[in-house]
Amino acid sequence: MASKQRKRRLARLAPLLLSSAPMLYRFVNCELDARLYQLRRDGTPVAIEPRVFDVLLYLLHQRDRVVSKDELLGKWMSSSTHGLFSLTIASLDCPPVL
Repeated sequence: MASKQRKRRLARLAPLLLSSAPMLYRFVNCELDARLYQLRRDGTPVAIEPRVFDVLLYLLHQRDRVVSKDELLGKWMSSSTHGLFSLTIASLDCPPVL
């Protein structure tokens, strides 16, 4: 089951990963490594939900513009995950991950 989810996630992110976008982003004391699918703070991996990682990566790729909540919901929403994803988006208002 986890393998199916990972394949779907990678398929959704493939256009971003295959683009000329950087694979490693550094901000404050964090690094987001798209190739390793890992967020690190002060060099130590941070455990985050895969969907949160996907949203962070998407926002980094779109950093030159404002991304609306509706756009994020439209990109990742399905009927079975709408509530969970809304909570994920809401959690981005709080910076404890970073």
